[in-house]
Amino acid sequence: MVYTLRRTLETWFYTKHTESKMSMLHLLHGSIFYTVLGKYFKKYSHNLPYSFYYYFMLLNILQGYFHYKLYVIKDENYNYTHYVCEILFYMLYLYYIKSWFMLNMLVYTTLFVYISVKQRVELRNR
Repeated sequence: MVYTLRRTLETWFYTKHTESKMSMLHLLHGSIFYTVLGKYFKKYSHNLPYSFYYYFMLLNILQGYFHYKLYVIKDENYNYTHYVCEILFYMLYLYYIKSWFMLNMLVYTTLFVYISVKQRVELRNR
């Protein structure tokens, strides 16, 4: 819920300062992906230690800051830092929930980030 709330607030406040648009692929991906992930986490959330929530909140703050620097301040040094945070989220999940599903989520997210960054770099170089 924290993640979704942060993303909603970012979308509301940050999109006034950017021309960046979400692709249909990202919208579809996010809608399905976070629904599945939320259902999976519900199963494990009662067994997670305090340290998980600490690092989860820290990563949310960091990613929010990186989005702010990128979309509001328009600092190009932060072009891909939010993607690094995204991968760190899934590394955190795998560390605390050691399962085949979490390993697959980390691999999937890493590949998705790689493809997204590659597409953005190719568009910039045109």
